[in-house]
Amino acid sequence: MPAYFVIELDIQDPAGFDEYARAVFRLLPKYGARYLVRRQPVEVLEGEWRPKHITLVEFPSKARAKEFYASREFRDIMEIRRQSARTNLVLVEQPE
Repeated sequence: MPAYFVIELDIQDPAGFDEYARAVFRLLPKYGARYLVRRQPVEVLEGEWRPKHITLVEFPSKARAKEFYASREFRDIMEIRRQSARTNLVLVEQPE
């Protein structure tokens, strides 16, 4: 069953983040993943959470999402993201 990264982004260095985003875009297909929403501004309708941008990534399974996150390729580019943006990332699985 599908699983999703829900990623809150506060981009501090757009050029650096673009470098990271290009690398991730090339890596996602290897894990069967795809963007559903990419770096989109958020309209808050309710509550106190005020994210600036949200990205949603769909994986074919929770196992594949975790495999991607733990992969050497992703770890190699993760520091670029950490230097260019503040992020929160959660993994959720679609119920059966």
